[in-house]
Amino acid sequence: MNRAPNWTYEEIAVVAALLYRSNWKYLDPKSDEVCYLSRVLNNASIHPLEVRGDKFRNPSGVARKMVNLYACYPEYTGAPSHGGKTDRIVVEELLEDPESFLEKADEILNSLIN
Repeated sequence: MNRAPNWTYEEIAVVAALLYRSNWKYLDPKSDEVCYLSRVLNNASIHPLEVRGDKFRNPSGVARKMVNLYACYPEYTGAPSHGGKTDRIVVEELLEDPESFLEKADEILNSLIN
């Protein structure tokens, strides 16, 4: 299978938290933060191994998700991205109550690590 499964709300939430904490600047795929999050998502049991493509949640994919999320940010003025409905929902939740959202995203991240 070449195509990775759709991103879940939980996966998108932890990427959105990283984007928020980087002041809405998406990070390079080689950055420590993106590489770390890629490893966490790859080690998580959210998606069965047999449905994952060979590029599943790699650093480039995580960085691309940051771009898609940034395209949902109200101050974004560029071309539309290929993000989905859940991307918009996550960004709306994040902007509505950043403190609560970041707390929830941290809990999700911790659950994925453990």
